[in-house]
Amino acid sequence: LRWDDPELGTVSPALFIPVAEESGLILPLGRWVLLESCRVALSWPGDTVVSVNVSVQQILAGDLASDVRRALELTGLPSQRLEIEITESVFSRDIDTICTVLEQVRAMGVSIAIDDFGTGYSSLAYLRHLPVDVIKIDRCFIQSLDQGARKLLLALFSMARGLGFKVVVEGVETAEQQNLLVAMGVDYLQGYLIARPMLANDVVGWLDKPSRRHS
Repeated sequence: LRWDDPELGTVSPALFIPVAEESGLILPLGRWVLLESCRVALSWPGDTVVSVNVSVQQILAGDLASDVRRALELTGLPSQRLEIEITESVFSRDIDTICTVLEQVRAMGVSIAIDDFGTGYSSLAYLRHLPVDVIKIDRCFIQSLDQGARKLLLALFSMARGLGFKVVVEGVETAEQQNLLVAMGVDYLQGYLIARPMLANDVVGWLDKPSRRHS
């Protein structure tokens, strides 16, 4: 999500998203992002999945399940091609309510991913009970690839795999990182080595490249 203002110029999401959350504007903004993401994903080839970040406010104050159902019905996107992405920090809030809402979303066939995993809020005691399908390991775990970092990364990966989660590693920027993660058997890689942020109109061309189709 980007904001290009004629007077302010390009405003970073790091600046305007917190303001939207505090003011309550994150609810209509989040609905628009969800609907637009589903609409655009219809033009993507094959079974490509679109992953949409949602705010904890959309879960606690809004009706996320209804928003997801509406977006799927209006666009016709198959539910298995949508993934809802939440940050670890949501579990520091009303976890019972959050789990109930996520279970409703998951019941539609939509997958749930935890973003920035390993940065502080998840407890191993309840992780196996969460309605989650995908764990996205935070970029901080691959910034250094010394022996200690590799052991920690492998432990995180093995734990997530043991609990039945698919694993994405974020922040992949070098071939060395890519080769290590592929050797570990990580399901998906995310980062500037794979692709940088791009306009919606450029995504189809990127996905249609032979290297993407056969990866």
